[in-house]
Amino acid sequence: MQYRRGERQDLRSIANTLGVTNIVEGTISRTGQRVRVTTKLIDAQKDKTIWSEIYDREMTDIFAIQNDVTEQITVALRGKLTLDEQATLQIAPTHNLAAYDLYLRGWALYQLYRQEENEKAIDLFKQALASDPKFALAYTGLASAYVERVARFRGEESWIDSAINLCRQAVMLDPKEVRGYTELAHALQYKGLAKEAYEPIRKALELDPNDWRANLFAAEELAGTRRYQERYTYLRRSFAANPTDTHAPNSIGYLWWTLSDSDRAEKWIQRAIDLESDAERHLMMECERLVMRGDYAAALPRLHQLPGDFFAADTWVASALLVDCYYHLKDWMEMLRATDKMKDYQFGAVTFLVRAIALRHLGQEADATQSAEECERLARLDLAAQTSDPDYWNEWLLACSLQFQGRSEEAREYLHASFAHGDVFSILIPDTPHFEIFHSDSEFQVLLAARGKENVQVRAKIRAIEDNYQ
Repeated sequence: MQYRRGERQDLRSIANTLGVTNIVEGTISRTGQRVRVTTKLIDAQKDKTIWSEIYDREMTDIFAIQNDVTEQITVALRGKLTLDEQATLQIAPTHNLAAYDLYLRGWALYQLYRQEENEKAIDLFKQALASDPKFALAYTGLASAYVERVARFRGEESWIDSAINLCRQAVMLDPKEVRGYTELAHALQYKGLAKEAYEPIRKALELDPNDWRANLFAAEELAGTRRYQERYTYLRRSFAANPTDTHAPNSIGYLWWTLSDSDRAEKWIQRAIDLESDAERHLMMECERLVMRGDYAAALPRLHQLPGDFFAADTWVASALLVDCYYHLKDWMEMLRATDKMKDYQFGAVTFLVRAIALRHLGQEADATQSAEECERLARLDLAAQTSDPDYWNEWLLACSLQFQGRSEEAREYLHASFAHGDVFSILIPDTPHFEIFHSDSEFQVLLAARGKENVQVRAKIRAIEDNYQ
């Protein structure tokens, strides 16, 4: 639909953007209780129709039409549905067409990732549940919108608990509906319950190994680790299954950047930007790319057009990018003012770390030390609250705050722990101000050099994965 709304493109350019060979085109019209569906499968490179069909049926036949289209396209592409896939096609998600229509409309609004539309989606999902209280997909849709209400729009954390409960109800109603498990995993991950999210992700992948959200959340589970090959495999599979979503190509691009392959990073980030139809997210992604390129002066005025807590595809927020730009442009006073915005959005210990750096450059040493001490205090509190896996991020913040205060021996202890327990480089902005604190530390340079050697081998292995998609 995004191609129908915007400037008309030829099928070959659309296929190249999406990384596909064939495209399904179609129209749907409805008169009363009858629906007319015209659809065709096109080889986009040759601009040749492989298969086409016109359906003129009662609305009650809508699921039969969907199943027939699926089977016919599979045959046309010389594929074969497994017995499980054939059986799944015969299961209607609900027998209430009004509820199904409400769900589809809600899901379309949810995927716009805008606050007003997200609230409208919540209302539609609730209406769907009122029409059919046993409609599992409606529960998962409502749960997804509740997570978005917190993650993107700063709603109360209690909505995450509501989302978890809704997903568990969905799983009880329909244990074979993959979306119940993916959205449960998503909610658990956001709540910081990574271990609890493991099982629903595995179950979702078992039900549908090619589901785009199952693979996306499986990749998210590996964020902050050195398991780059596994993460790339999940992200690549997610993009192949849903080439219109921007999250996977954006994450793939940043992964390549982390591995110091700027050409491939540019290719994937450009693909994500081309796919993004929302003006603000499109702008944010362009700003991220400019920062990654080191073009801070060009990024700065564009970032000022965005809210400080705005993010596009879960990588960085606008205020953090602003801080980075001011740091590299050596505008210490503006950098300090930008950290005030970060404090407003409650970004915790990291705010006080970058604030300390700005204050030191301004010659306000006493205030800089006090800010570093506050970073240390908050990081220790967060580290103490961690009940399961080692917390590489707060170990990193502790290392930085201690080094800033001149407590090098203690700092190195946490530095090595952070490197051993996770991968801070996969979530930090390239050339982050944090690195200034360790620039003269020999042990830090040794650790960086070791990572660089590892990355050479990892790049070769991931390129082999990518070759399979060519």
